[in-house]
Amino acid sequence: MKNDKCRNKLYEITSTNEFDQFITACIVLNTFSMTLTWHNEPSFLQGWMVNLNYIFTGIYTIEAAALIIVDWKSYFKDEWRQFDFLIVLAAIFGIILKRFTHSSLGALTIIIRVFRIARVFKMVKRFRKLRKILNTFIVALPTLGQIGSLIIIQLMIYSILGVHLFSRVMHMPNSPDGLNEHANFSKFPIAFITLIRILTGEAWNEIMMDLSHGRSLLYQCEEAEQTIDDFEKRGPMGCGLPHTSRIYFISFTVIGVFVMLNMFISIIMDGYNVSQEQENMRINEETVEIYKKLWHKYDKKASGLIDVNDLNDLLLDLILDEVK
Repeated sequence: MKNDKCRNKLYEITSTNEFDQFITACIVLNTFSMTLTWHNEPSFLQGWMVNLNYIFTGIYTIEAAALIIVDWKSYFKDEWRQFDFLIVLAAIFGIILKRFTHSSLGALTIIIRVFRIARVFKMVKRFRKLRKILNTFIVALPTLGQIGSLIIIQLMIYSILGVHLFSRVMHMPNSPDGLNEHANFSKFPIAFITLIRILTGEAWNEIMMDLSHGRSLLYQCEEAEQTIDDFEKRGPMGCGLPHTSRIYFISFTVIGVFVMLNMFISIIMDGYNVSQEQENMRINEETVEIYKKLWHKYDKKASGLIDVNDLNDLLLDLILDEVK
């Protein structure tokens, strides 16, 4: 940073806790204001929401401009700052689009609105606990993708097997949570969706029991093999397979729920430990930012030099900040 009074003053303003608290309050209020809309809302409320959007966009634009003026190189090296800048650009573009062109442009407008909602993620950078949770997810994401691939493979295998075993089993009448037109194994896509539902634990035992029924007075299934023409005309009319269905569903539940999903939890916990170690490093990104702010206190001209008599005070400030 050069010896420029304007930039020095902007740095002093943007590096204060009060500035951070003000921007955080704006983000919270902006997020709250976006919840105050509904279908057929009063016209005066629409006007208020538009004006509030202008105000908050102006505040975020001024924040970005001030930080860029202070040190544009550091600004664009920071990934969070890049995200902030992208949100600001999207908001400005959305205002111009709506104000001057009166055009919706379909999907593009939806994307711009999503960026407006994404402003809430600016809070992650300002709250250490939230940042730690997000870092945990980022650290664990590659491994979670691998486990997710295993779950998809399991779903595909069991879907194919389920269609082969249970596609001809008659649906239970008046069974909203069991085997019905929405949850069955007649086709691969429906079987795949049904197994996803079973992974959530929702009434999987009802489907298992419906696939276990034999012929009875209330369940008029046919034990004889159905022809293709009859299947297409009347739908599945076969009887259930009691032993096969129990083995099928219990094995799927054990592997899919108790093994795979618990592996997700263990990987996330491992990622949390890694994130915790990164946060507890003696010198991390946050430590560097604190050091830069404290250094500026004794080096107003950003010369890279301080008086030797101020060294003890600088070290004392660092210690006191660490204790806090």
